[in-house]
Amino acid sequence: MREILFRGKWKGTNIWLYGELICASDKERIAIVTQDDHTSEIEYDTAGQYTGLQDKNGNKIFEGDVIHSKRRNYLVTFRDGMFYASVEECNEHIYGGFPLHALTTTADDDRLCEIVGNRYDNPNLIINDIRNGRNRKNKNHSKRMD
Repeated sequence: MREILFRGKWKGTNIWLYGELICASDKERIAIVTQDDHTSEIEYDTAGQYTGLQDKNGNKIFEGDVIHSKRRNYLVTFRDGMFYASVEECNEHIYGGFPLHALTTTADDDRLCEIVGNRYDNPNLIINDIRNGRNRKNKNHSKRMD
């Protein structure tokens, strides 16, 4: 059975909380119930679900994490009912993404991913890739992600 786990930043702090997610009836406030049964309101936009996958170091991968594999960074997103490794935020010439499990379940060790940060604490990880020209293709690029 898959572990259901959420995380979010404790409101007004930089502290990450992990546990069950509770949504208020107004759908504008959410909270995390931690393993020791403490309930704390979190910043709404920092809520993210555990993907059920781990990086090459055994760290749990959450929605909103930035992972690195091969030559580029990917943002972990959730859409169409599944978790994706998205490159849209990392490069203006490559679009889309692919299922996250493709970076975490291969036997080819150099393809395994590593968490390098998240979009909340380290937004520069994605922006720096664009500024430094990494991941850019020429004008005749294909949409293939190598």
